[in-house]
Amino acid sequence: MYSPGEMSGTDIHVDGNIFCLAGRQVMQGLPVGYMYRESPNFSGDSGWRFFTGDESEAYMRDFKNYRICTLEEICMHNRDISAFLHASEGASFLRDKGGTFTAYIVEEPKRQSIPTTLWWKESGERSLPVSGKSGTYKKEEPKYAQAILRHCCENIGAKYRVLRMTHLDFLLFFPNERHGFYTLVSLGMSSRDMHVPKELETLKLSKAELLICVQNNGPVENDLSAGGRLEFVPQMLEQIALAPFLSGNWLGYGHTVPNDSPARPYNNRTKLCGAILDTPRMFDSQFGNLPVDKQEKIHFYAVVPVYREEIELKSRRGADEVLGRIERRCGTLLDLTRRNTAKKLPT
Repeated sequence: MYSPGEMSGTDIHVDGNIFCLAGRQVMQGLPVGYMYRESPNFSGDSGWRFFTGDESEAYMRDFKNYRICTLEEICMHNRDISAFLHASEGASFLRDKGGTFTAYIVEEPKRQSIPTTLWWKESGERSLPVSGKSGTYKKEEPKYAQAILRHCCENIGAKYRVLRMTHLDFLLFFPNERHGFYTLVSLGMSSRDMHVPKELETLKLSKAELLICVQNNGPVENDLSAGGRLEFVPQMLEQIALAPFLSGNWLGYGHTVPNDSPARPYNNRTKLCGAILDTPRMFDSQFGNLPVDKQEKIHFYAVVPVYREEIELKSRRGADEVLGRIERRCGTLLDLTRRNTAKKLPT
């Protein structure tokens, strides 16, 4: 009989970097009633699988009923499972009528081969309030997800969480010894190629991901959530990332994306009303490009929110002038009330 106190396998620290597979019903809030551990199926996978225990065979065969999530998410609503997470591969537990988990010996569960799309919400076309050559965007499989994740962990930091949005997902990296700020990176924009002008095709600019760096003023998760002062940030990044595919155009260094037309502030806490794409100058130079496939590479662009006057200055003097001013006078971390570098300081 297995006891939760026995260290029979690799100890697992429950944090946002360790993943598992859970049934849809568990993700909707029903308690875990059956769980087992198999060999890992993908990078970062703990091997743990969680279900209510009432799923039918047909339900279990349908991959639409599975979700990838973190062990932390599961343990938040099922605190009693944490004592079992260090069990070895092959362990399985069933909750009895009294609510206690006991070892459950059955034939080895069929290995759940996980499609890449389970990293995401279900793909599907959704109408967007954007006019252009295409009014819909289909959420693509994260073709380069593992390469992007490795690249970011090596250059930004190892601790992160996944933020799931309607059309794209994002990686939120936490402050660390190398970089004392938060970084939000898109995950999936590069799954599709942008329509780059023919004269620029040799530069391999068709694949991109976006990022934004945020000041470390304490835990940022609440600020990014509904009602938070930075609630607009994930929405802004998603809208910018979708823009080239909805318009049939492309984005690159120095491009300006206003918030609506005419440009209006992102919320009532700031007068920032648009963004300019910059190189990720807050990281080492090699971070800006990630080679993939044969001759392809993914370009990482920093999104720098700007004021209306800075957008106008950029149209007259160029992106280098505006971005240089911001870096010298304010820094490139997101600050809702930073100085407007297109205006002279009062004397």
